[in-house]
Amino acid sequence: MSDVIWAGKPGQQITVKTNRALTGATSVLLKIKRPDLTAAVWTPDSWDVVTGDILYTTVGTEITQIGEYVVQAYVEVSGIALPPGKKGYFQVNTAIY
Repeated sequence: MSDVIWAGKPGQQITVKTNRALTGATSVLLKIKRPDLTAAVWTPDSWDVVTGDILYTTVGTEITQIGEYVVQAYVEVSGIALPPGKKGYFQVNTAIY
C-alpha cells in the first residue's frame, strides 16, 4: 500500500495487496472510508490475478480530506463475494506551502 498520498493531486497510484490470487474474479472494487467516516467505492484500474495486487490511480480532486483513509478490497468470483480481506491504511497530507 502506498504510504503517503497528497491531497488534491490527481494521478497518484495506490496499490492494495490482497495476498491472494484473484483468478476468476468477475468484480473487483476498493471500498474506502475517509477521515470524516464517509464512504466511497472505487473501481480499480487493474489487478494482478496471480499476486492479488490491485492498482488504483486517483483522478481529479477526489482525495481532499487530510488524515487516515481505510481501504478494503471487495472481490466477487462468479457473482459470489469472497470473504473481505484485511483493511489497509494510507495517510493523506497537504503541502505546507
